[in-house]
Amino acid sequence: MNSQSSTVEISNVAPALRNDLTFTLQRHGEQTCYLVEDEKNSRFYRIGIPEYTFISLLDGTTSIREAMAHTAALLGKDAFTERDAASICKWLVDCQLAQTEASAEFDRLLTASEKSASQKRIQKYNPIMVRVPLFRPDRFLAAATRVFGWWVSWPAFFLWLAVVGFAFHQVLTHWVSIRSSSMNIMAKGNMIYLLLFWCILKVFHELSHGIACKKFGGHVREAGLLFIAMAPIPYVDVTSSWRFASKWKRIFVSAAGMYTELFIAALATLVWIHTDSPVVRQQAYNVMITASFVTLIFNANPLMRFDGYYMLSDFFELPNLYGMGQQYTKYLGRRYLMGVKAKMPAWPMKKAFIVRCYGIAAMFWRILVCASIFCAAASLFKGAGIVLALGGLLLWVGMPLYQLGKYLVQGNTMEKPSFKRFAITATVLTAVTIGLLMLPEPGGTRAPGIVAYEPLSVVRAPHSGFVREIHVKPGQHVKPSDILVVLENKDLNADLAQLQIEEVLSQQRSRIYLKDGDVAADQVETEMRQAFATEIRERKSQLSQSSVVAPAGGRVITRDLDSLIGSYVQEGEEILAIGNESQKEILMAVAQQDVKTFTACSGDPVDAFLKTAGGKTLECKLGTVDPRASQTLDQPALGANNGGPLAVQPITQADSDAEWELTEPRFVAKVKLTAEQSESLRTGQLATMRLSKARGTLGQFFYRSVSTWIERRLKLLKNA
Repeated sequence: MNSQSSTVEISNVAPALRNDLTFTLQRHGEQTCYLVEDEKNSRFYRIGIPEYTFISLLDGTTSIREAMAHTAALLGKDAFTERDAASICKWLVDCQLAQTEASAEFDRLLTASEKSASQKRIQKYNPIMVRVPLFRPDRFLAAATRVFGWWVSWPAFFLWLAVVGFAFHQVLTHWVSIRSSSMNIMAKGNMIYLLLFWCILKVFHELSHGIACKKFGGHVREAGLLFIAMAPIPYVDVTSSWRFASKWKRIFVSAAGMYTELFIAALATLVWIHTDSPVVRQQAYNVMITASFVTLIFNANPLMRFDGYYMLSDFFELPNLYGMGQQYTKYLGRRYLMGVKAKMPAWPMKKAFIVRCYGIAAMFWRILVCASIFCAAASLFKGAGIVLALGGLLLWVGMPLYQLGKYLVQGNTMEKPSFKRFAITATVLTAVTIGLLMLPEPGGTRAPGIVAYEPLSVVRAPHSGFVREIHVKPGQHVKPSDILVVLENKDLNADLAQLQIEEVLSQQRSRIYLKDGDVAADQVETEMRQAFATEIRERKSQLSQSSVVAPAGGRVITRDLDSLIGSYVQEGEEILAIGNESQKEILMAVAQQDVKTFTACSGDPVDAFLKTAGGKTLECKLGTVDPRASQTLDQPALGANNGGPLAVQPITQADSDAEWELTEPRFVAKVKLTAEQSESLRTGQLATMRLSKARGTLGQFFYRSVSTWIERRLKLLKNA
């Protein structure tokens, strides 16, 4: 049976719209449309005037042919073709908005629609994403709105604006402190508080959506939990906001959750700034980050069908932006991958560019999110996670592939794809995908580092004493044997004088013993006198070192050297350091997964990127790699608490002098610098070294990045 005869048979059917549907005339920008409300299923649809004219005639007694004829008389050039009418009727059946009595061809259409509905029901049981309705909160929210409805008002908005604006100003003022405090956010013991505050904030978030919806006259049909990779996310159904004629009311309902959380974040910021209690300060910081940064990252993202998406679609007055974006990507696939002469979907001319951009961006985002969720499930639940991932893969990818195969073989009543064209396209895309996944990972292997002197001569006090004279200044160039500091130790002089007296007395006693013929006593006294002589030489040697001299030439490195005058230093205490400007190296902090690559490249030329204002790239030679890993932060400038690239955490050991340590052990690799390179660099400059040799392919890089990130969070959660 060809498409034309099928359409003719369908046109003889007299479908009937459900009598419980509500149609409301609305205006969106330059367009006027009808809102179709399916209160039974809590769904809303928007249709144009021509579609409404046609649909309104479907009363169960008027056939599709008669409705088309009547519509043609009313609409003229805007009237529907038979194919358009068949598509509209199929849409009505798919959405369960219409029903009809027995008809062979229409039953066939109904069967196809029932299969489509069955597939949608199967999607609900996707193990990766499960929606669980819990209760109907409309009555509770009605009572809550009577108490808290003032929050949805202009005075409350101006209060919100003042508090959030002031808090934002305080954030800019205290940005350095806020950034350094972020190191504690993933510390051991803090994860449980983050999860607790996240749960509490989400309750306020969804409650705000419900109150805003009720305030503007809507109703909330259900509330429940959405499990994404077993992670629970609460939700409330506020789709009734579609009936609001004002787009700004709809936007506010979508934004109400973030609106409330940002206000809570602002209050937490003010508490964090003005409290002195470390415990209160840390918890306020947790609330501040969770209610602002985390919320905006997830809820404000328009590529996910959360708050940001509905705000964007209402702002541009494109109520089905996601669906239109899918239509565009399907058009691209049918037109260019399958050789079907498909027509471009019709959208408002001024908004077609928005739909196209959104459709392509959302498609790539879905691919990224699906791949990330599969990696997350496999990492979180090991074997069970693989089962979950395969289940989600079957529903998200397997079912569409099955439908695609069926479409390629059978086509439909309106078009037939080119199997040859699809086979060629699929082969090329598969080859390109495999090639991309097999490419070396981007950027090669990298490691952060810092420029340091090699060697660094540390000048220490040769003996205890007071600093009496300082002959150099920080940054001054000195030569070997130049006097740096003069120490004075009166106790040392007194000890020398006392030892010299003891030596003279020993000589006198020895003469008396010899006169009396007491040889044994004289031998004992002689040994004591030799000991005195040895101590006298040591004291004189120490006193001769009171003038501390430079062990090597170079630049004096220290801070507040003048403040040492008059201070007492212990023997062995560091006074200053001397570094040679022509002898420097770059100390690299290598991650454990990269140590084999770095060790294999030892002695090879590498590229080091210096993080300076203008940027600089040096070709250096990779030296040795220390085979022992350590979490000690030997170079504080590399720590994230000081603006460096390495994640750190507070040290809990009471016997440690360091305040921070690395969250993961690092290996130290040394990069050799020439004299010319050394003189052109300053110590303390941050660098990034790149090896051209990659650790694996692009696909391995993506999987490893996601799984490593998840494993780190699990480790922190386990230690919390």
